[in-house]
Amino acid sequence: MKAHTTLGLAELPDGPVCAAAWIGPLVALGARAWRSLAQIPGKQLIITVTVPRRDLAAVLVGCGWLMAHPAPVLRPPIETLRQLAPGTPVRLVTDGIVSTSVFRALDERNGQARALMHGGVGWLVGKINALCGLPELERPERAARPSPGVAAEFAGLDREWDARLACPPTDLAIVGTRAWLLEDARAYLTVEGKTSAPPTQISDLLLPKGVQPAIWSTRLYSSAGFADQLPLPSEIQAVILDGAGAVKYLDDVEAPVVVCIIDRSIADETAAEFIVQRRNAGSDPVAVASLGWRSVPGIEALAFTVPR
Repeated sequence: MKAHTTLGLAELPDGPVCAAAWIGPLVALGARAWRSLAQIPGKQLIITVTVPRRDLAAVLVGCGWLMAHPAPVLRPPIETLRQLAPGTPVRLVTDGIVSTSVFRALDERNGQARALMHGGVGWLVGKINALCGLPELERPERAARPSPGVAAEFAGLDREWDARLACPPTDLAIVGTRAWLLEDARAYLTVEGKTSAPPTQISDLLLPKGVQPAIWSTRLYSSAGFADQLPLPSEIQAVILDGAGAVKYLDDVEAPVVVCIIDRSIADETAAEFIVQRRNAGSDPVAVASLGWRSVPGIEALAFTVPR
């Protein structure tokens, strides 16, 4: 996000907006963390953020991480379909729908190309805005196409929005109280002074796995029983540990970037103790300013690297 831009949050798309100076920096922190990947080969960057309350902090950092990704470069759908082998799972995006299915054949007879899918479903190729092959597919799904909204437009994501929906990044995981994280993701992100589009629902940026059946980007894990999910998939590049129950798994997370969220409203120092122990075990300090990020009153950050 641009400097001196104030972001806001709302519970409803047409409800009152709370604009605050702390929202943008949390989003920016996620973006700076993503951009730091190229600077830490062979190391793990651990960033600890303390906040007055951790409500919304993890999902805002997650939004920044995903918003920093460049859009995938996809070929025109007709070109992709001509190269696809029958039986390949795909995700396609139209003006109103996101759909996953298994490609069967491309019919270019009669002047209008049609993509034929498993089960007899056919799509006019001219109506497909973006299409991407998938490594696997449990079952075909369909969902309404999320709209970018004003926050995504302000960040420039709308220019390749359909490509981002067809092939979203899947390198982020958030660990915490899953029900709370899902509730936080229902909030709407706005940009002060910008009314060119409706607010952006946070879930349309995070795309939590299991919420939209045809599309997902972010894995959400419950801190209760998180040990059963380890080790995490190798494609995960960042893990946000939200609260003491999640931070206790710090030593078990091997992703290149880990962001720990500590809630100062809770009288529990165990999370801070885990982080101090990790920092004291052969770490190298990192100036938060060197990441291109500045804190705001009420938010403090500490960063260091450890060998991977």
